[in-house]
Amino acid sequence: MRIFDWNTLTDAERRSVLARPAQESRADIAAVALEVVNAVRRNGDAALRSYTERFDSVRLDKLAVSEEEFSNARSALTPQQLAALERAIENVQRFHAAQLPQPLSLETTPGVRCERIIRPISTVGLYVPAGSAPFLPPLSCWQSPRASPDAHTGSCALHQCAMDAQIPPCS
Repeated sequence: MRIFDWNTLTDAERRSVLARPAQESRADIAAVALEVVNAVRRNGDAALRSYTERFDSVRLDKLAVSEEEFSNARSALTPQQLAALERAIENVQRFHAAQLPQPLSLETTPGVRCERIIRPISTVGLYVPAGSAPFLPPLSCWQSPRASPDAHTGSCALHQCAMDAQIPPCS
């Protein structure tokens, strides 16, 4: 992890720190994403294992994260880190709650009603690639399905794999 003291940075250094990394060709990304989606539809968990090995250089025996792994990851966090994660979760929840679409019912002419009806999807799958810079696992595991608590999602699967196939601690 690189730490910067904002107050000591020049304007150019601040722009550099805030700059997003250059994106690869969107067509290349879309082609790989389509390949992954189609392979998972055809081959299920076998495809997930294959892509985890290909993208993350890790061979997994199981896809599910055990309660023990979650517990170990959580206990590796300091109280300050836990508080920061909870604050981040609250901020994301507030942001998403403000964006929730509201049902709409409008009688455009007598006897003709137009409506917007919101129906949440029943299953969500999330793949969060970790590579050499894993996303904070407690945040991803706690937050992704909780971003919109009103969505009433039936099930949610999250897959994230660090280079060593362990849930990485926060630092």
